[in-house]
Amino acid sequence: MLVASAMLVGCGARQPRGADTADLVLAGGSIFTGDPARPRVEAIAIRGDRVIAIGRSSEMPHATRTMDLRGRLVIPGINDAHVHEPSIIKYAVEVPGEFETITLPLLLKAIEETTRKHAAGTWLHAELGRELIDEAALTRQALDRVAPDHPVWIDNFAGHAVVLNSAALRELALDPAGPPPRGGFIGHDANGAADGWRYEYARYVALRRLGADVRDQDIAGAIGDFEDHALAFGITSVQTLPTELEPARLMILLRAMGPKLRWHVMRLPVDELATPPRAVAVDPKAHVVFSGTKYFLDGTPIERGAALLAPYSDRATSGRMDWYRNAVRQMLEAARASGDALHVHVAGDRSVATVLDLMDEIGGDWRAQRVVLEHGDGLAKRDYARAKRLGVVVVQNPSHAMPAELMRARIGNRVNDWMPMRSVLAAGIAFALGSDGPLNPFLNISFATKHPTNPGEALTREQALVAYTQGAAFDERSETFKGKLVPGMVADLAVLSQDIFTVPDAELPKTRSVMTIVGGKIMYDAR
Repeated sequence: MLVASAMLVGCGARQPRGADTADLVLAGGSIFTGDPARPRVEAIAIRGDRVIAIGRSSEMPHATRTMDLRGRLVIPGINDAHVHEPSIIKYAVEVPGEFETITLPLLLKAIEETTRKHAAGTWLHAELGRELIDEAALTRQALDRVAPDHPVWIDNFAGHAVVLNSAALRELALDPAGPPPRGGFIGHDANGAADGWRYEYARYVALRRLGADVRDQDIAGAIGDFEDHALAFGITSVQTLPTELEPARLMILLRAMGPKLRWHVMRLPVDELATPPRAVAVDPKAHVVFSGTKYFLDGTPIERGAALLAPYSDRATSGRMDWYRNAVRQMLEAARASGDALHVHVAGDRSVATVLDLMDEIGGDWRAQRVVLEHGDGLAKRDYARAKRLGVVVVQNPSHAMPAELMRARIGNRVNDWMPMRSVLAAGIAFALGSDGPLNPFLNISFATKHPTNPGEALTREQALVAYTQGAAFDERSETFKGKLVPGMVADLAVLSQDIFTVPDAELPKTRSVMTIVGGKIMYDAR
C-alpha cells in the first residue's frame, strides 16, 4: 500500500514553497523511466501535469503531497496503439454457448431458444470460434428458419466478417442482394444467392448503421466502463480506430464527457476515400485528439482474407485486397499532401508489399510522414531495409500470435517469417504495440514474450513495455511529451501491483495498477 506522509523521509528540512516545489512526489520505489541514460530511479516529482525531477528520494524538491512507494514499480502510462471504440454490440442479447467448439445444429438451437426469451425485434449476437468459420451451411437462410423476427448478428472472432439474418438486414436497411460498398464483399451460396455473409467494408457499413441507432447516453456509459477498465491496468492513452461509431460523433461525446484517459480518435472512412484536413500540431494538454486516417487494405488469415503473394496452404485462394492499387496510391498521396497521419491495416505479404511499392513509386522522403502499418504481419525480411528507409511504423498486436495451430494450417511454413517483432526492432524500424483484442497490457506483454506462432520473434519484457509506451507515442507523433518519465514530459504513469520484470510468467497477466496518474492527476486509486 502507498502511504501518504506530510513530508518525505530523508528529504531534510522543509523547504519554502516556490518555483521549484512539487505538487506530488513519489519516492522509495523502482521507477522505470524509459530513458536509456538513466533507466531506473527511486523517486519522481510532479508539478501540474509535468514531471519536474527524477532521481534519489533525497534529491526531490519539497512537495505538497508525498507518497512512499514501498518498493513498488512505476512505469510510464501504457499507450494502447490499437483499440476500437467501446463496443456497442454489448447492448444486444448474447446467445449462450461454447462458441470455440459449438456445432451448427447446437448454435441454431441456442438461437431459437433465445428468441423465446426475448421479444421480437431484440438484437441477438454471437461470436464464432474456429470450428464454424468454414461452415458453408451457416447462412442467412439457416438463421431465418430459427429467428425470423429477431435480428441476428454473428461475427467471426477475427472481426472482419459477419453473417446477418434477414431481420437484421431489414433493420439496417441493407439489401441482401445489393452491390457491396467500396472495399467490401458479399457472400453467395452455391446457387448464387446472397447468403448473409458480409466481409470487410460491407461489414463496416452494417456496423455504422447499427451504431447510428445507439443512444448517446448508452455510448457514454460504455466509454465510462471502458475507461475504468483501462485505468485499472495502468493505461493512460488509447488510440482508437472507430468502426461502430462515426469518429466525429465519438470525438464530440468524449469532449463533452471530459474523459479520464487521453483519447486519440482517428477517421475511418467507410465506402469512400477521404480528403483529410491538413495536419496540425498536437496539444499535449488535450485529452481528446482527432487526427489521422485509417483504411483497411485486406482482412486476416483467420477467414483467409489477408492478401498473400502465394495461395493459402489449406485452400486455393490468395485472399484479396479491399482496394484497387490506384485507390491505395490516392490514400498515400492525400496523406503526403496534407501531412495527415495514414494508418493502413495490412496483414498479408501482398498488401504490405503494395504499400511499400507505391511509396517508392511516388518517391521522395517519407520519413516525416510515418505511414503506420497496422499489424504488418506479412512484412518480409527482404523489405526490412526499405521499411526503415521509408520511415514506416509497425503496430503489432501480441494476441494475434496465439492461434498458432490455426496459423500453421493457413500459411504452412510461412509462419517462420510471420508477424515479425524482434526482427523489426533489430532492423531499426519504428515499432509499437496495441491490443486489438484483450485490453490487459500485461497479458499482451506475456503473449509478446512467447509468440507461439513464431517464437523466434518473441520480445523481452522491457522491449514490449517500451513498445507499449515510447513506441506508441512515436506512432501518434507525441514522443516529445509522453512515453518516458523524465523532466518535461507529461506525468502519465502507473504504480504497479508487482514487478513485471521479475514475476514468473504465469503471474505476469495478473498485474494491475495500484494507482494511475494522467496529467499529474490521480485518475485511479486502488490503495
